Amino acid sequence: MDGRRAEEALSLAQVVARRTAGADLAGRAGRYAEPGRLSGSPAEAAVVSRLGDDLRAAGWSVREGRVRALTSRPGRALVRVGGTIYPGVAAAFSGPASDRRGPAAAADRLPPAAWAGRVVVARTSLPTPALVASAQAAGAAALVCALADAGPRMLSVSPVQGSPTPWTVGNLTDLPVVVLAGEVAEAFAARVAEAGAEEGRGPTVSVTSGVDTRWRDVPVLAADLPAAAAEEAGFVLLGGHTDAWYAGAMDNAAGLAAMAEVAAALKPEAARLRRAVRLVAWSGGEDGGHAGAQAYADAHWEELEGRCGLFLEVDSPGGRGNVDLGRLPAMAETGFLARAAVEQVARQAWTGSRPGGGAARSLWAAGVPSALGRFGQPPGTEATSPGLRHTPGDTVDALDGQVLARDAALLGHMAAHAAALAVEPVDLAAGARAMEAAVAAWEERAQGRVELALCRRRAADLTAACEELMAAAQAAPAPALARAARAVAHRLVRLGYTAGGRFEPDPALPLAPLPTLSAVEALVAAPPLSAPADLAMVAVERAVTAVAVTLREAREVAEGALASLAGGPGRRR
Repeated sequence: MDGRRAEEALSLAQVVARRTAGADLAGRAGRYAEPGRLSGSPAEAAVVSRLGDDLRAAGWSVREGRVRALTSRPGRALVRVGGTIYPGVAAAFSGPASDRRGPAAAADRLPPAAWAGRVVVARTSLPTPALVASAQAAGAAALVCALADAGPRMLSVSPVQGSPTPWTVGNLTDLPVVVLAGEVAEAFAARVAEAGAEEGRGPTVSVTSGVDTRWRDVPVLAADLPAAAAEEAGFVLLGGHTDAWYAGAMDNAAGLAAMAEVAAALKPEAARLRRAVRLVAWSGGEDGGHAGAQAYADAHWEELEGRCGLFLEVDSPGGRGNVDLGRLPAMAETGFLARAAVEQVARQAWTGSRPGGGAARSLWAAGVPSALGRFGQPPGTEATSPGLRHTPGDTVDALDGQVLARDAALLGHMAAHAAALAVEPVDLAAGARAMEAAVAAWEERAQGRVELALCRRRAADLTAACEELMAAAQAAPAPALARAARAVAHRLVRLGYTAGGRFEPDPALPLAPLPTLSAVEALVAAPPLSAPADLAMVAVERAVTAVAVTLREAREVAEGALASLAGGPGRRR
């Protein structure tokens, strides 16, 4: 692709960004910030209807439907120490309890081996699925997170991505999990600390909590903006959740507003887009374990694998203090889009960070490259400040209008840039180099106990093939090269971001880069010449085979497209 055509794509991205930033984003967010819009609620249905009306008014084709999803609505919780009651909220997908008792144990001072039969008290951590799983495995009686922040914080502790199956429903916890906040949290934490919780001599704590976990019908809305050659060039997907805790102005009414404004800004430029744009608003992002996103991915798996070139996850823009965009999440394959948007919209340098999950995880099994998921962070921090998210304070008045306008403009820039490019909107060479780095990191981690030379060679060969494929596509865009680039990108995403099969999402837990090789951790942890080491080595050898074969297949796809273009046989390595 010559420089003129690349500049045309960037120029269009800047036009869409400026148009988006000039809209009344806070006003639109107010239309969607309906309090009480839990998944499947009448309030959520009203917001989805408004969004659909707005997208139709912008000239998009809109389809509305419903899916069945397991969702969890938390109720009140009471924590008792002696005669004192501390009110809190139960975490979604935690277990109910009428009177679960045990001595208090400080999570940050006592190891999990000492948690059995105790009420674990966490003062520095949210009740993440990983923490809950550790407490459950240790045999804890309950988990209480005492967080002295802005107010009651609603959270989900489901480790299952999407609604469960007969094989994953058992992964949901039956452990009561309670969140205390503010002065209540401080008072409770002080009480158990004084009584010796940090030394394992804590007072008896009683937990009573309730949750309403059941299957519900929840909405999903999809809207399309066709473009020239869309069938051949595929589409760019924007997605965000419609449900919320409390009013959920930032999380995620502002995200819906940003998507709607981008939709309006893109419509006048449809003739200049080389691939279609699709916008999906799904339920279950908060109280359903991303059930709507996973249901959409399940129902459209072949289309996503075959035609989706990029997914931009839109969640929680406009947060006060989140002015630093330097670590905006993007895969290696999509980092060039993030870098251009951050530099041109915010005039900041971009170094990036690895996407951590969310709704995007539902699309990774289909191999869809992704970016975003969050917008900005306070300066000097490593992650977005939770701020008012999931609390009663997440109202329209708490949004930062300038930050929201910037975030929406950034979304518009990335969407328009990706949709206008003559080539596939991925940097395959960057993705392959990231794979080389991941293989090297696992080899170092293995401490000489496993041989990864074959994976190293094949990752290097893939990088060379990807560099050739990208150069050829840029010089002379062709449908065959675009299809090959998409196929290679999808293999890189699955290898770099998933540990399971193509049709089953991974658990909603943190994953290391190139997670297929995570069995190396078990090997390193096992004593040499032991049964655990032998078991781990079996898993590692199979993982090495899987990685090596996938790298070879990806290289063959790239070389096959190049050979077809040249009219000759592909190279072999």
